[in-house]
Amino acid sequence: MTSARTAPDRHNPVAMRIRAMWQSDLAWTFRHSPVAMVSFVVVVLLVSGALLAPLIAPHDPFAPATLNLMNGFTAPGAPNAFTGELLARHRRPGP
Repeated sequence: MTSARTAPDRHNPVAMRIRAMWQSDLAWTFRHSPVAMVSFVVVVLLVSGALLAPLIAPHDPFAPATLNLMNGFTAPGAPNAFTGELLARHRRPGP
């Protein structure tokens, strides 16, 4: 008795090749090795980060039109928009 899922795969050479690779000894060893699976996840994360980099940082940091060289003269700890201190600075009244 054949199931409905396996019957069409007999006539599809691509599906047969994928099934043969999935059932090979190399694939079984890879799937059951924790080191291989962790390294695979790391590689997938790195590749997806590289592919999504234009969405994460859409501006070009080396474009001369966007560089502001005067930021180099600001004092350390100066208010900036990143920390929110530029918009509202809460200070305690002095003694």
